[in-house]
Amino acid sequence: MHLQSIKISPDVTEIDEKNIDGINQKKTQKLLHRISKAFKKQQQQAEIIKEHKSKCNYPIIICGDMNNGPFSYVYRSIKGKLKDSFEEAGTGFGATYKFKYYPARIDYIFADEKMKVKKFESFPDFVNSDHCPIMAKLSME
Repeated sequence: MHLQSIKISPDVTEIDEKNIDGINQKKTQKLLHRISKAFKKQQQQAEIIKEHKSKCNYPIIICGDMNNGPFSYVYRSIKGKLKDSFEEAGTGFGATYKFKYYPARIDYIFADEKMKVKKFESFPDFVNSDHCPIMAKLSME
């Protein structure tokens, strides 16, 4: 899956490091509008995935870029009772997006409750994307 992008660049040009009080108000308003619009779209997309998931009769694996953090509505909605492979077998912050100001985890691998997450790995040195690829090794319990 790939949910709606918030379209924030990794360096967030709305922030001026030399003058943190001098945040450009026009850019900030534009950023807030963009975030609000993206969150609404993500919520709609999450509902579609949740509905599809409820009709599935097989063990489920959901993976992809949610463009949102692990404390968000879309994360909780899509994850439901599935296992977050990073929480099960990962270490550290689990950053998957090369954001300048903090380690952002916005890419996920969710596994069915019937599965065991044996290993989780990320590849932070990958240079061909602003995202770090992730991989999980799963088995049926």
